[in-house]
Amino acid sequence: MRRLALPLMTGLGLTLAVMACGSDTSTTTCGAGTHLENGVCVADNTADTSTGQDTFQQADSTAPTDTLTATDTAVATDTAVATDTVVNTECTTEEAGVRDVGAGCSKTCQCRQDIGLKCQTFDYYLPGFYFCTKKSDGSLSDLDGHVSLLFPSACYGGTPQSTRPPLYQHKCESLADCTALSAQYTHCGTFDFDWISGGSGTQCPQDVGGSPGTLQTQKTCVIESLEPFVP
Repeated sequence: MRRLALPLMTGLGLTLAVMACGSDTSTTTCGAGTHLENGVCVADNTADTSTGQDTFQQADSTAPTDTLTATDTAVATDTAVATDTVVNTECTTEEAGVRDVGAGCSKTCQCRQDIGLKCQTFDYYLPGFYFCTKKSDGSLSDLDGHVSLLFPSACYGGTPQSTRPPLYQHKCESLADCTALSAQYTHCGTFDFDWISGGSGTQCPQDVGGSPGTLQTQKTCVIESLEPFVP
């Protein structure tokens, strides 16, 4: 009986051994805080606190702005000022500075400013008649086409000639030359006046008798009814 029992136990042991070495098909459940790793429950790794998110922000803080201001600072302005040298607000552009020596006028701006003429009247020559002229230095050739009148004392009752400065007047060839300057002119020179005893220029009757006094040896524009041509 004992001999028969031994083989049976040996066979049972073998069977258990075979079962232990075979594949484990059972499902192992691990407890909280553990997980299955190679068939063994091991504690979870709690040292990694990473949330699994990439917190790196790849933001470009450099603002790509163009600070260059493309503005043209050059100002193309014409600094040349075209101004009229005749400055007188009393005259229009058309009438300013166009009247020559001997021309009748009512304001100085009408007379030629380039040769210094003024609109004037004189008590010793054509009083009350305004014309463009200026006082001269006695020269007969200061202005082209014009002559300087002298006023001798013999024509003015013997008063000093120094009280009557010489003036420029227009030299003429005919009455038409004078009326082109003013309709008030009556003669070109005095050669056909009644009191003339000779001479073809511009003269005045001598105040105390005798021969006429000479204002100019050339003919100039004359108004017969005004001094110094009134006998």
